[in-house]
Amino acid sequence: MTARTRRAVLAAPLLSVTAVVLAACSIPNMSSPVAITPVATPTRTTAPATPDLSGAGGSELYLVGSDGKLVPVRRAPTSGGTKSQVEQALGQLTAGPDGDEQARGLTSAIPPGLSVMLVRLIGSQAIVDIKGTDPGPATEEARLATAQVVLTLTSIPTVDSVLLTRNGRPQAVLPDGELTQLPMTKEDVAALVQQ
Repeated sequence: MTARTRRAVLAAPLLSVTAVVLAACSIPNMSSPVAITPVATPTRTTAPATPDLSGAGGSELYLVGSDGKLVPVRRAPTSGGTKSQVEQALGQLTAGPDGDEQARGLTSAIPPGLSVMLVRLIGSQAIVDIKGTDPGPATEEARLATAQVVLTLTSIPTVDSVLLTRNGRPQAVLPDGELTQLPMTKEDVAALVQQ
């Protein structure tokens, strides 16, 4: 299928919808003017929504659910600039789930004793080094741990990507088990998130 054919196939439904909308909005054809009587309308049709500010400004950690998929969890607001927010989020990740989260069946794929530390920030990219005993790059735990770090850090508005290094060398595990030396975004690990 050529690009022109694809555009035509995609444009056809849009043109049909546009025609229907325009036909529905037309002014009826009348032979003489008709008076329109004013109707009182309420200024507010429903009660105003009360915004939920309980998690506003908080960091979003990703923990492992009982189905083996990652689940976002809101935590207390982080403070400071991007560096401070990243360090706080990594500290919360390595600490693992709190008591309430454990009661909900949430766990972490980041094993105790594994060091996950911010090396530096370059623009909107966080470079994070992982040191210590880990399960190895070919395991499900390594894929989940990688995704936990990437998703948690990219939930910080000023972080778009994460370059993971192991003992100073770029290396991360993609959801399919492949190793990469490239920075990762939340889209790279989205397959591991609970739907």
